[in-house]
Amino acid sequence: MVEEATQNGEPQGEVKSPGADPFRDAMEDLDPEESGYAPAFMFEEVGDMIVGKVSDIGEGFSQQYGSHPCVTIVDEKDGEEKSIHVFHSTMLSMFESKNPGLGERIALKRMADKKSPTSGHNYFRFLLKVDRTVGAVTRFNQIQSHLIPSVDAQDLTEPDSGEDDLPF
Repeated sequence: MVEEATQNGEPQGEVKSPGADPFRDAMEDLDPEESGYAPAFMFEEVGDMIVGKVSDIGEGFSQQYGSHPCVTIVDEKDGEEKSIHVFHSTMLSMFESKNPGLGERIALKRMADKKSPTSGHNYFRFLLKVDRTVGAVTRFNQIQSHLIPSVDAQDLTEPDSGEDDLPF
């Protein structure tokens, strides 16, 4: 929490309250226009899809998921950069197996949720396609390998049936 500091009734600037969450406070103080980070693309509903060229592969952070890979693409719909935070196990598995690189065109779509045969829990499913017509110098696996260990999600991935509406 931010409070106005005073001394002898004169304003002295803002101070953080003791015990406040410094990360949350820092996030509240960020001006999205000046932060330099692309806004996150949110896969809120089944069928949500983004198509574009990879412009950055790096690291993201959230309080819920901690440090995780983050891929930024230039969205073909509006020409704006969008961040894809790769913290879902199925999404991570897709990025590891397809290994997109800088400059390559990708399409990522949220598929219908599925129940895991081992845990019985529902999980998000994603389909990722990579257009390999442009040679990439830096690939996803080169960046993400130092961020988090690989995910063993063999029961979470499905072979590409070719029956989808992704553009390539």
